[in-house]
Amino acid sequence: MFTRAVLPVTVALVRTRLPLFITSESLTQLASVTKSEREMERRAQAFRSGLPPLDVTGKTVILVDDGLATGATAAAAIKSIRRGNPRTLVFAVPVGARESVAALSKEVDELVCLETPAEFRAVGEWYQNFSQTGDQRVIDLLRRAAALRPVSEAP
Repeated sequence: MFTRAVLPVTVALVRTRLPLFITSESLTQLASVTKSEREMERRAQAFRSGLPPLDVTGKTVILVDDGLATGATAAAAIKSIRRGNPRTLVFAVPVGARESVAALSKEVDELVCLETPAEFRAVGEWYQNFSQTGDQRVIDLLRRAAALRPVSEAP
C-alpha cells in the first residue's frame, strides 16, 4: 500500500486535434481527453490565481501522479508540458494499469512505475487512504510553495 502525499504542481492548459480517421475508439479517447482538458482548464484558473505557468524550457520536468488508470489526464498533462519544450520529461507513478503505462511510456523520456498489477481495477485500491484533496487545500499549498521559491525562479 502507498501513502498519498499532496505536493505542489504546475497546472497546464491543453488543446487537442481530431484524429485523421475517426473510429469509435478514437472518439471515446477524444471524449476522455477533452473532459480532462476542461477539468484542467477549470483547475488552472483556480490554482494559478492569475499567475502564468512555470517556464520549463530546457529543464528536466518530473510529472508525478498518484496512479494511472486510463491515462487520459496524464496524457493531457504530458502534451501540455511538451509544448513548453522541456529538456527531459519524466513521468512517475506508484501504480498503473499495464496498458496505460505502456501507452504513456512512448510519450515521455522516462516513465517510472513501481507496480503494474495484472488485475488493476482502480487507483484507490492501492492506497490505505485515498481521500480527495479539495481545491482550496491545493490552492493554499501552491501559495505556500510559491512563497518559498527563490526570487530567480519567480514568474
